[in-house]
Formats: sequence, structure tokens, C-alpha cells
Amino acid sequence: MLILLGQAGQGFLLLALLLLKYQLDERKVSAGILAVYILSGLSGGIYMGKTAERKRYLWGMILGSIYWGILMLLTIFSGAGTGSGIKGAFLTLLICAGSSTLGAMVTGA
Repeated sequence: MLILLGQAGQGFLLLALLLLKYQLDERKVSAGILAVYILSGLSGGIYMGKTAERKRYLWGMILGSIYWGILMLLTIFSGAGTGSGIKGAFLTLLICAGSSTLGAMVTGA
């Protein structure tokens, strides 16, 4: 879990630096955030797939769901609300859980 959060933190830091240096528009920032979610989920899922002996897909999905929960808590406590509402939060859950599950699938059976 710490690996997943560390990689997400690094991705968001890089995105913030690019935003500061190149004055990226909202569309590019949104694409960068989506890329960080997916890459973090994939790497976390790969890690879970390698460490879990059984039910790798399930553990990948659980890890992605926990990651989404942490993201939502940080978003709410920062005062930003849930961003684009319930639909956006649900889509983010699907992205986080799906990419982590896919990462666990990549490791094989």
C-alpha cells in the first residue's frame, strides 16, 4: 500500500511541477491525474498479484478500492468536495479498482 501511495505522490508532484513550469490547461492536468491513477493502480495490482498466493484479482481490487477511499478522504478533508460529484467519484472508483485488478491479472495465475 505504501508503494502505491508513494508512486501516486511522485506522480502528483511531477504533475504539479509541470503545471507550474508550463502553465498546463485543465484538460492536460485532468489527463495527467488520470494517468497517475491508472499507473499507480497498475503497479499496486502487480505488487499484490506477486505477493498474494490466492485470489490475486480480488486483492488487486481491494487495494484499488482502499486507494480510492484514501483519495476521497483527502479530497473531502482538503475542502475540495468530491470534485465532479457522485458520478465522478464512482468513475474514479472504477478506474482505481479496475487498474489494480488489471495489474494483478498481468502477473499471471
